[in-house]
Amino acid sequence: MQENWKWFAIENKGCIVLFSSMYGLESPYEEVYIPNLINNPIEYGVGKAGIIQMTKYFGAHWGKFGVRFNCVSSGPFPNNKVQKEQSDFIEKLNKKCPMGRIGHAIEIAGAELFLLSEVSSYVNGHNLIVDCGWTIW
Repeated sequence: MQENWKWFAIENKGCIVLFSSMYGLESPYEEVYIPNLINNPIEYGVGKAGIIQMTKYFGAHWGKFGVRFNCVSSGPFPNNKVQKEQSDFIEKLNKKCPMGRIGHAIEIAGAELFLLSEVSSYVNGHNLIVDCGWTIW
């Protein structure tokens, strides 16, 4: 069994996981952010879209050196302070999510672990979307 994994140590010299957002893929869902989009300005989405493109670019150009670049685009994972202080906002997010709830930190950690592990050794330049299905609408 160990013989079969020699190629892994030789061919896989590194893995970088970048972080983007569902808003790097689509425009913010306006009804969640009413009365205005102050909490989700255009430059946020532009930056996150750039990270997705950078993942693909580096994946294409560094793969031949055994370095993989991948990305995780997260959906609604509001921090604890927002969850405690803005229950109406959380309720709106929950309604938009096909699974009916916001994400938990462990759900992002699982995606990261997959991309950093040897079981994803043939995954390169990929944007893994972890968003409860938000972007399927």
